[in-house]
Amino acid sequence: MDKKEIKVILEALLLASETPLTTKKANAIFDSEPGLKMIENCLMEIQLEWKDRGLDFK
Repeated sequence: MDKKEIKVILEALLLASETPLTTKKANAIFDSEPGLKMIENCLMEIQLEWKDRGLDFK
């Protein structure tokens, strides 16, 4: 799975989640990949991209 696919899945999870999405919860959705470090990196990138769209998460 490449980084772009991971980010698309994470964005969908963030938008659909009724409760805060932690990296641990996000990691549990995936199989053994991509791992916590990759998820954290992707979430940081998504956060920066969303600022340009007027969206933000903490």
